[in-house]
Amino acid sequence: FIYDKPLLEVLRTNVLNPLDINIEWSIDGEVLSSDGKTIPVYAGYAFTKWTAGDLAKIGLLYLQNGKWEDKQIISQKYIQESLTPISIPLMVSRPNQDVRIDSNNTYGYGWRAKKSPNGAYIWHMSGNGGQFCVLIPEKNMVFVKINGYSEKYKPYRRSDQCLDLLLAQ
Repeated sequence: FIYDKPLLEVLRTNVLNPLDINIEWSIDGEVLSSDGKTIPVYAGYAFTKWTAGDLAKIGLLYLQNGKWEDKQIISQKYIQESLTPISIPLMVSRPNQDVRIDSNNTYGYGWRAKKSPNGAYIWHMSGNGGQFCVLIPEKNMVFVKINGYSEKYKPYRRSDQCLDLLLAQ
């Protein structure tokens, strides 16, 4: 609501258009702006549809510290902060198990991270159906996997299974 316009419009203008990305994003509600206009609300965490290539561009933008074709698209400070583990411990809770602290996984701004055997983090964001984007900064690598989300695509590999395979390399 800071921009007084839809989040998708802000994202398109500032990030997606410079990267030549077009996404679908479902509306999650509406709010009234300060001037009385109705503004659609887009959940900042879900309901988007990406191609693998477009999601890989976002990963590459992060690996390049927010820079794209010699233009700073996202501030380098924001990129660094979003890929810094938060100080709050990640709690794991599963049915029929005790809650425990997971010291090998953490969060950043919208990213999750898993600690590699050498202590570095690989960062990932994931969605329904097993799709995800992985950043491996120490190898300057982006890995993207897209799935369909229905019975015909099952079983699909979850992000944690693929992360374990990537860490083993």
